[in-house]
Amino acid sequence: MLRILKTGSTKQFNIFTRKVNAVCSCKCSNDADFPRSPNNRGIIQDQYPKYRCTECGKTVRAKIREGLKEENQYGPNILALTLALIDMGFVSIGRARDIVCGFLGKQVEPSVGLVGKVQKKAARRLEKFRDDVKEHCIQQRVLHWDDTVIFMNQNRACMRFYGTDKIACFFAHKQKDAEGIEADGILSRLTEKTYLMHDHLKYNYRREFLFHNIECTQHLERDLESLFRDSGHKWAREFKELISVTIHKRKQYLAEGKEKFTDEDTNKFEEKMEQILAGGYREFEKDKVRYFHDDERRLLTRINEYRKNYFAWVYDFTLPATNNIAEAGLRMTKTKLKVSGQFLKEETADEFALVRTYTETCRRNGVNEYEALRRLMEGNPYTLGEVLAAAP
Repeated sequence: MLRILKTGSTKQFNIFTRKVNAVCSCKCSNDADFPRSPNNRGIIQDQYPKYRCTECGKTVRAKIREGLKEENQYGPNILALTLALIDMGFVSIGRARDIVCGFLGKQVEPSVGLVGKVQKKAARRLEKFRDDVKEHCIQQRVLHWDDTVIFMNQNRACMRFYGTDKIACFFAHKQKDAEGIEADGILSRLTEKTYLMHDHLKYNYRREFLFHNIECTQHLERDLESLFRDSGHKWAREFKELISVTIHKRKQYLAEGKEKFTDEDTNKFEEKMEQILAGGYREFEKDKVRYFHDDERRLLTRINEYRKNYFAWVYDFTLPATNNIAEAGLRMTKTKLKVSGQFLKEETADEFALVRTYTETCRRNGVNEYEALRRLMEGNPYTLGEVLAAAP
């Protein structure tokens, strides 16, 4: 026996009633009258209350009559094309709708509202995928990390990346702060076996973290070049050249199958670095009244204090010298902001992050992104295991 549950409005209607049959898993059933009532615009509405079985206690809902709701009004190809335009082409919602209509010769004309909901629908299906990517990030020996400023409703916000050359995990937050990093739940779970590559974020040096910090030399080279342009101090250009020459030499060694520099190579590198820094301090003392004085002092101090983090790659060829993997992952976020503007709120920004986690991880493993989106809109997205197995 099924008993009607009292939900929503208690207003009763006496017209357009019809029989609807609801069946529970224990095969009990009940025929009941449900009103079909006109709303304030005179449109007929079907009422479908919930029921609770008096025998097994299960809650069921009456079946929607045939013809009232289609199984899927738009197929996965149209939905995948729409999602690709929004999240891969960074086309605005209105323009994406116009493009889809144009390609289909206006035989199918999805509404702007439907186009706007495609990303939300896709994001809901990708929460487990991002959780799996997150767990995979935590298991990596070398993990790249970076974040960038985005805008939400005219306010500065943050898009953050964690990943490797095979996986990409994105998160969006209202603010670029420690609270967001803690909410991501990755850094606090890394062990002493992990090397975290980043762009000199001092937060990562907190005592409670167990991982090893390694820093991007490419950012250091930019700072050295900027100082040289402002000051003309030779030490900055010489240090940048030392980094470039050493990276090039390491690439040659790797191509030859060598696993590390010789002791002579590392000793020469250290001696040359000490020589250049000593010259840097002399130039700094000579022109310390100039406007670039503070920047030069901070740069010299940073190199001395974090030299082991900047140059770990000199002593271990398995460690990266730059954070290009993370920067490349976030570059498309900047492109989206320039092309289609800001995000409305944190929810929509994180929906974009979920879809980007999926498509970017697929791309990095040689999986066609459009095919991945088509499967996603079919309700059968690739699993992380399937994506990683497809890597060449």
